[in-house]
Amino acid sequence: MCAKAVSAPGASCSPAAYARTSTRRRGLARGESSEVDLIGELSADSVVAIEIKATAAPGPSDARHLVWLRDRLGERFLAGAVLHTGPQPFQLNERIFALPICTLWG
Repeated sequence: MCAKAVSAPGASCSPAAYARTSTRRRGLARGESSEVDLIGELSADSVVAIEIKATAAPGPSDARHLVWLRDRLGERFLAGAVLHTGPQPFQLNERIFALPICTLWG
């Protein structure tokens, strides 16, 4: 699976683990020019967030809204992901990763 290289310590990717996790999904807008595509609030009041980009080579500017959210939420922010069309996962910033969109079904 292409996402294993950047999995968080102790994280499980099994469907059973996802089934046990209660989430709420929503978008977050900050003015007209800032938004986060998807935010999941986990049962422990922790947050994960996703940006979806139509690029094969996302850069730091593609994660700027996730950085803003991470800085605003502090320790509640577990991780952020920028989903992209490229083949490689890599870290963009602290707790923010670029992940190939195939991560969703791979």
